[in-house]
Amino acid sequence: MSRINFFLRTIFKLLFISLLIIPDCSSAQSRKKDEWRVRKNEKGIVVYSRHVEGTDVDELRIVSMMHGSLSSIAAVIMDANHYSEWIYACNESRILKQVSATEQYQYQIVDFPSPFTDRDVVIHFSIRQDAQTKIVYTKSEAAPQFISSVDKLVRIPQFIASYQLIPKGNGNVQILYSMRSNPGGYIPDWLVNLTIVTGPYQTTVNMQKQVAKKEYSQLKLPFIQEP
Repeated sequence: MSRINFFLRTIFKLLFISLLIIPDCSSAQSRKKDEWRVRKNEKGIVVYSRHVEGTDVDELRIVSMMHGSLSSIAAVIMDANHYSEWIYACNESRILKQVSATEQYQYQIVDFPSPFTDRDVVIHFSIRQDAQTKIVYTKSEAAPQFISSVDKLVRIPQFIASYQLIPKGNGNVQILYSMRSNPGGYIPDWLVNLTIVTGPYQTTVNMQKQVAKKEYSQLKLPFIQEP
């Protein structure tokens, strides 16, 4: 099969899968560009997307509920050395520099479907907790110049994401995740928007399993107070 035919088959396959998971596409154009719309609602995980002014790639928001302590969930989010165990399409991950107990630089290699080139991303990560509400906030922002670029990989130039871990009582935590990204290189924006749901949704499913592991579920972080 020629490379061109394989490329077209890949595009049509992704398009077909995306059309199956995106509800109410017929009315999408009638909505306001900045309005959140549900892209997937399954297993207690709701994925929203919306257009953001100044970029053609949609912003994502995911709302889910998880059982576990704030420390155990935060520990999973901070453990960049093991992201490949639960983050969708993450082939490799590690902490580049531990600045402090609540700040670090992370590195990930992300698998992209052929014929697109795999990406890597350098992230500046920080975490804090509100002393009164006990809500935990994280922020992840691309730092593409922190280390040199890698041959045969496209460096993701723009990435910003955040978690809010909101205690709800009885060991339940509501998790709000938001993310905006520019994958860099050449990938049609319309294709990115059609396929943008799968990864974050599956990552959230995997995250629930990761939090339940003994090495995280019994962990107590010194800078996190439980409600």
